[in-house]
Amino acid sequence: MSEKNITIAIMRYLKDIPGCFCWKEHGGIYGTSGLPDIICCIRGRFVAFEVKTESGRLSKLQELAIVKITEAGGLAYKVTSVAEVKQKDSGGTIAVEVYGKTWHWLKERGCAHLIPPQVLENYAQTVGRWVQCEEAISAYGFLSKHPTTGAPIPSPFVSMSQSFMKQANNLWFQIYQIMRENCSSPFEGKSPQDDVMERLLSVKG
Repeated sequence: MSEKNITIAIMRYLKDIPGCFCWKEHGGIYGTSGLPDIICCIRGRFVAFEVKTESGRLSKLQELAIVKITEAGGLAYKVTSVAEVKQKDSGGTIAVEVYGKTWHWLKERGCAHLIPPQVLENYAQTVGRWVQCEEAISAYGFLSKHPTTGAPIPSPFVSMSQSFMKQANNLWFQIYQIMRENCSSPFEGKSPQDDVMERLLSVKG
């Protein structure tokens, strides 16, 4: 699929998301070079998508724009399909909040540039899904019904939550180790992971 058709498909998807306002950035002589193709405000947060084909690469100006947006507290991603955009949106405002808090926490300690963006994105998305699973367990309980027999069975959200918990903890360990080895300032007090645990406890409570 061409970059143009991928962009059209992504725009169509974004326009159906409640609380999302988006537009296609056309650039040109009156625009700013390197800006991502699609600019959005999703539930009060700035999000931008640089659209590429599977083999497409970011230019230096596009890489710089993504860095600048992130430094300003927004989110910016390179995406190659609607599926990738859906993955970024999974977990809703939870993932956006976790990403932002974690990035700024790392920046305050002089380590944000050392964390691969994909690791930070994966951590935020995994936490978002983990919280979603815990919310589902809280709402529907630990048991479900078999789709054909109707017999009680363990809720699938339980195993999913455990899987996302393990992934999130492993990713946080990677982030924390890099920060601990390179931190230029004290890292006393609460961490973003502490905030995540407090949120999960409030869900379970």
